[in-house]
Amino acid sequence: MRFAVLIAALLSFARVGVAEDKPATRPTTQPTKIAFVLDASASMQGSFTSTRDELIAAIKDLPADQSFLLLVDSDSNIRQYPQFGFAPANAESKKAAERVLNAPNCKPKGEARLKADVLMATKFKPDVIVLVTDGDWAEDTDGKAAAAMITAAVAGKVKINTSLSATGGKTDRQVKLYKLSHATGGVCYDDKKQPVQSTPKAAPVKSFGDGPSIFGEP
Repeated sequence: MRFAVLIAALLSFARVGVAEDKPATRPTTQPTKIAFVLDASASMQGSFTSTRDELIAAIKDLPADQSFLLLVDSDSNIRQYPQFGFAPANAESKKAAERVLNAPNCKPKGEARLKADVLMATKFKPDVIVLVTDGDWAEDTDGKAAAAMITAAVAGKVKINTSLSATGGKTDRQVKLYKLSHATGGVCYDDKKQPVQSTPKAAPVKSFGDGPSIFGEP
């Protein structure tokens, strides 16, 4: 499943704060400094091309008064632009980011170490981290990686925004991303660009007796 149109939502509502389980509201201001963290691991194979193209478009649309940082993790190799701090959202910087994302070696493979990516991003003190991932993190089998991300983000007063678009409907991944955003004051979006208001739950499994009988009326 692709992330198309969701990157725009992640940016547009980047300053939304979610406390407890209160409904998210639209912000009055836009973030000044944005860190994009793109998961380019093998599990992103099906959605990577459209995700990358949407991210390129989102960077191109950044207004001049914003700045950005780009981290791409492919097989635990982190590609960063710019090398230090944030790039101004001017034409030159946007073209440079596009070259990073279109490079031949920027393709989904191996595993991503998103904890390292997010911890690195928090050190630059962005207003928000836009984490683009399917939630399939090999390093997070025990939940410690997500906990470390939350701790670093909260300490640095950095929000983390996520989307459930590429989770393939897998509830464990959806819960992980929701909690990551919720705990940092960020927003988790569903595939219709709407803020997720409560912890995702698995759809109930119908018993054999539920619904109309395949044999006709009982």
